[in-house]
Amino acid sequence: MENVYNKIYKNKYVDLIGRYALYGEYGYYISPYIIHFICSDNLRLPFSRIRDYVNSVELKLTGYEIVTFLKEKEKEDNKDKPKISRSNNSKSQEFADNFMKKLTASTYELNSTTLDYFNMYINNLKQNTINLIDLVNNIGNDDYKELFDNLDIKILNGEIYYDDAIRLCKPIIYNVLKLREMEKKANSLETYLSFSVNNDYLRSKGITLSDVCPPVCYQLMTYETVSEDGYIELTDRQKRNMIEKVNEELSMTMDMLSELNYGDSKRLGYINKKRN
Repeated sequence: MENVYNKIYKNKYVDLIGRYALYGEYGYYISPYIIHFICSDNLRLPFSRIRDYVNSVELKLTGYEIVTFLKEKEKEDNKDKPKISRSNNSKSQEFADNFMKKLTASTYELNSTTLDYFNMYINNLKQNTINLIDLVNNIGNDDYKELFDNLDIKILNGEIYYDDAIRLCKPIIYNVLKLREMEKKANSLETYLSFSVNNDYLRSKGITLSDVCPPVCYQLMTYETVSEDGYIELTDRQKRNMIEKVNEELSMTMDMLSELNYGDSKRLGYINKKRN
């Protein structure tokens, strides 16, 4: 998928230098409609229609359609295959042949977890995109002030700081492009010949479908998070606060361990003293 970072250039849509010369620091605050224009320009879709498109995306293929296709494909692929004579085969060769036969047969089987995967992946992308669009549509709404503050997005008199506007644009663009990709993949019958998600395999790795699908949230609180992955990029202040919080928790843990070790040593000294 095209890199979202390569599609948005600072100052491409707004003359920040000119605005600063006219309005000073206030010039860095722009109308939310600039976000509409940037998203529309990169997605070739009016901003007012993005929500409708997102809501329309779904897994349209049914399990019956996929199973029917796979069975027909298996018949087609096996039609011209020569039959293998086993009269002179050793036991090891027969085992290998049976293994390969089962492996090949699995190519034409539908694992129901695969459909669950596509449904969850698409639905989570849709929810994240709708949440971001709601943020854009509520810039300047006092009911959203606490949420904007938590996301470290600066709003002034109904306008948004330019860098924060870009922080909203990037995940919206990414998620819509990703939805297009997943919609095409999930609704192509050919996909199910080469792609499968096995629930037993996931369990063997100690993970669930939720672990392999995008989580529903505004931000991922990790050091490496950037907006290209479909979430609002962390600001430097958020990263510093996160590091400080992690350090505080680590310090508290070390203090607790130190107290426990001190208590154990003290009890051990008392026992030895009593024995002597």
